[in-house]
Amino acid sequence: MIILSDGHDEIFTGAKNKTKYPDLKEHFEIIKINDLVEKRLKDGAIDVMRLNADSLDPVRLAGHTGGLPNSLVWKVKTINALCDKGKVGAIFETHLNAMPSANTGRGHEVIYAPGSAKGKILAEELDKTLDKYWPTKDRNVKTEEQLYLLNKTRAPAVIIEPFFIDSDLDVEIYLAKMDMLVIALAEGIVCGMNRLGI
Repeated sequence: MIILSDGHDEIFTGAKNKTKYPDLKEHFEIIKINDLVEKRLKDGAIDVMRLNADSLDPVRLAGHTGGLPNSLVWKVKTINALCDKGKVGAIFETHLNAMPSANTGRGHEVIYAPGSAKGKILAEELDKTLDKYWPTKDRNVKTEEQLYLLNKTRAPAVIIEPFFIDSDLDVEIYLAKMDMLVIALAEGIVCGMNRLGI
C-alpha cells in the first residue's frame, strides 16, 4: 500500500495566491489534485490510502505539539503505526510551493530525506514524469533535513511541490492543464513503485 497525503489542513491551509487568484489556497487545491491522482491510481489497481487531517477534532487540529502542527504529528504517528504493521510501501505528500514575495518563484520540485536511497528513487521518477508532462520549470530533486514528515516516517517518503501557488504564471498552467499534472503525478508514483518493487 502507498499513502497519498494532503499537505497542511483546513485550519493551517498553507500558502495562497496573493495577486490574480486570491481564492486559491494550498490545502484546498491539493485536495482537488490528490482526489484525481487517487482515482487514477485506484483505476490502475494501485492500493492507495489517502491521508487528510481534516477529520480530526477541530480543537486537536488547531493546536501544536513541540512546535509542530498537531495535524502533522498525527500524520506521522498514523503512518508509522501502519509501517510497524508492514503495510506501507511509500509515502507521497503533496504541497504547493511559495516564496516570500509573489511571482518570484516558478516550477516543480520533489524533496526527499538526506540519505534515503529509496526516497531519492521515488523523487527521481516523479521528477522525470513531471518533466515529461508538466510544462513548468524543473527545479530538480532536493534533499531537506528539516522536514518532519520526510525524516520521521519509517517508510520511504517524498514531498511533491508541482508548482508555486503564488506565481500567476504557474497557476495559469495549473488551471489550464490540471489533467496533465494528474497524469504526471500518477505515472511518477507508479514508476517509483516499480523501481522499488513495491
